[in-house]
Amino acid sequence: MGYLQMLKPGDWGFKRTISQKQGWKYRIEGMFDLEKAYREIWAFLRSKTYDIEEYDNTTKKKDRGDDVEVKFRAKKEVDDYVQYHLEFIFYVTHASKVNYEGKTLTKGKLELSLKAYLLLDYQNKWKRTKFARKLHNFYHWYLIKWRIDKYYETGLFIEFETVKGMIKDSLGLFY
Repeated sequence: MGYLQMLKPGDWGFKRTISQKQGWKYRIEGMFDLEKAYREIWAFLRSKTYDIEEYDNTTKKKDRGDDVEVKFRAKKEVDDYVQYHLEFIFYVTHASKVNYEGKTLTKGKLELSLKAYLLLDYQNKWKRTKFARKLHNFYHWYLIKWRIDKYYETGLFIEFETVKGMIKDSLGLFY
């Protein structure tokens, strides 16, 4: 294999998905503490120095119960080359507030979707020219591939699993 062949552009992407491509999904029907899950996620992300952006928070009043959709994303700069990204979508249908054992819970159907991915070269230093993209491939495959695989992906995976565990605990899921 020649040096020019290993520098072939397009071999390496700038986004590495940690979760499944479609994301981690749960569907729940019943009573759950949605506000507690939301507060715990935000507190955890803030403690890990993520920048959080809520880009959609919609409530539609309906006869059978409210439809609530909350979308937010969090990103954290690990260094000048790698960013961690987490995306959350909470979609509740037939939502209504109920009092249960002194707590105010939400009753309805919840669909929860989470995604996690690494964004590489988020400052666009390697995307400017065709030659820079070739150098980018060499940089990835031969200089820092081990670091991305062992350090960055593992770090994001641990934080993603921690968030999933918090969600499961606060919503009462056991699987």
